[in-house]
Amino acid sequence: MRGDAQALRSAMRNLLDNAVKYGGRHVELSVQAEASGWQVRVDDDGPGIPSEQRERMFDRFQRGEAREVEGSGLGLAIVQAVARRHGAAVEVATSRLGGLAVQLRA
Repeated sequence: MRGDAQALRSAMRNLLDNAVKYGGRHVELSVQAEASGWQVRVDDDGPGIPSEQRERMFDRFQRGEAREVEGSGLGLAIVQAVARRHGAAVEVATSRLGGLAVQLRA
């Protein structure tokens, strides 16, 4: 994985922080080299995000429904900005653990 180490570290920290804060009890991180680039995926077993709300989850200051959790609502916006700077795509799906899966792929 080549790129701005500080920015990539920030994106990873935000992905993992969100999975821990909003997810359930289990979080899995996978990193894979692919023929054309790389893939980073974070899965959790939390409540997930309804598909109709997923489009807005990358908007700045957008917060999940767990209002008791501290945060500014900037984490996923940062992840998306870092991904774009590195020519990566951000994909969101239902995790095989039952919660949310967020994947960066370049």
